[in-house]
Amino acid sequence: MKIAIHLYSKFHTEKLNEWFYGNEILIDWELPFIPNKGDGFDVDEIIEHNLPESVREGLCWDVSAIDYRRKNGVVMPMLYLRGE
Repeated sequence: MKIAIHLYSKFHTEKLNEWFYGNEILIDWELPFIPNKGDGFDVDEIIEHNLPESVREGLCWDVSAIDYRRKNGVVMPMLYLRGE
């Protein structure tokens, strides 16, 4: 299954946060569950090669919200991650 990731951090500029909000990162998710709100998320390990260079290293990420949207006829989880 594919999931979409949106990144946000108070350590990023407003312009960069807007870009991340509008440009989701799509990843293949092989686990039979998705993380819950408040769960930690290891962005460096899970997203790896899809991680934009502008993401600051050393941030701890957690799931701030979960949404579901239909894309191309398929329901896809959308995870909103907050980096601190």
